[in-house]
Amino acid sequence: MPPNPYERAQARFAEEKCNAALYPIFTATGEAQRKAVHEAQQCLKTLETALEGKKLFGGDAVGYLDIIVGWYVHWLPVVEEVVGASVVTDKELPLMKAWFDGFLAVDVVKAALPDRDRLLAANKARREQLLSA
Repeated sequence: MPPNPYERAQARFAEEKCNAALYPIFTATGEAQRKAVHEAQQCLKTLETALEGKKLFGGDAVGYLDIIVGWYVHWLPVVEEVVGASVVTDKELPLMKAWFDGFLAVDVVKAALPDRDRLLAANKARREQLLSA
């Protein structure tokens, strides 16, 4: 964890609140999904305040919080496609959307991401499995 108490609080918020707010988007349908999208957006708006005036959560370099929430940039757009919902948009979360683009532009991040087509296929199959249970 970062030595700075505020940065530690941001990381805990992301891990405990935002991560938990995103999964219901994947598992819900209809009104429950719309509610889950709204709740996730509200959580991400709180997290987004840490991006004000910065390219990345760590400033000009990748920081601890970038690593904690870095999986959002690749997984969430896939989930949005699978479920037919939009969570991170230029209108709703402009700083978060810009962070997605900026974080994806980091060479070490690009090199570490799984293949998008495989991720999409796996998430489609998993969602079908969850909804049919």
